[in-house]
Amino acid sequence: IVSGEKYSSLPWYVDLEAAAGKYDAEVLDFAVYLKGKGLSRHDIAEMFLPCDGHYSELGHSVIAEFLEDRVH
Repeated sequence: IVSGEKYSSLPWYVDLEAAAGKYDAEVLDFAVYLKGKGLSRHDIAEMFLPCDGHYSELGHSVIAEFLEDRVH
């Protein structure tokens, strides 16, 4: 995603969108949100822990902001 590759036509994404449609759900695309924020690769890398790839404190904060925007 950071590389700019299109993922919306990949089988897993197509299946996810189909399941969302079937169950009247919405796919929350965090990648689109990040792209809209204009973050650099460095900023995005800082959202993850280098040791295991889990979200860092910053990553959790950005995810929380994303979800809050979607809920309200």
